[in-house]
Amino acid sequence: MSEGNKESLVARIIFKAVLPVIKVLLEDHPKFKKRFENVKGTVLFVTKEGEQRVGAYIKFDNLNFETGTEILENPDLTFEFGSLSKLNNFFKGKIVLPKIRGFTNFGLLWRVLSVLLYMKILMPDAKPKTPLDAKMKVKMTLYMVSTALSQLNKAGDPEMLKWTTKQPERIYQWTVDNEDIACWLKVKAGQTKAGRGIYTCLLYTS
Repeated sequence: MSEGNKESLVARIIFKAVLPVIKVLLEDHPKFKKRFENVKGTVLFVTKEGEQRVGAYIKFDNLNFETGTEILENPDLTFEFGSLSKLNNFFKGKIVLPKIRGFTNFGLLWRVLSVLLYMKILMPDAKPKTPLDAKMKVKMTLYMVSTALSQLNKAGDPEMLKWTTKQPERIYQWTVDNEDIACWLKVKAGQTKAGRGIYTCLLYTS
């Protein structure tokens, strides 16, 4: 796989598997739930891949949360990166300084930055300081990983395809005892689907 294709694959995982788990914070973490009450705004992370603009947006609407890969025309806040690799490195926790448009919307800016800083808890060496942080790390990590595996397959990752094409219909279920943490991955003959909850009680798919 070429370096460019690797960066595109990493960006796909960020857009499709990492950003969506922000919703967990708004639902389960009292601090962030309170912080985003009555907050409305759209945030765009964008760069260029060749001549094409690529990126993803997140939208806050009174604790409702949405994310997608459309390039919004008039977001309230924009993080613009010089390259796809810089965008990816930013979400990997490396020091990258994007151009930020929308400084006048300071309330949204500091709230988004607080979320991005908290997301560093997903790093392998990040150690949760409280039971709540531990729960957030486990829940967000499992949701992220199950979706990322499906996205790797959908993107045509050779190693993932090698595994999934040999699979009969199987459901891989992750749960944590005494916690509202559950997700699954369905695999069948090269096709995959990820979801949250117990498989028989579908809550979310990607």
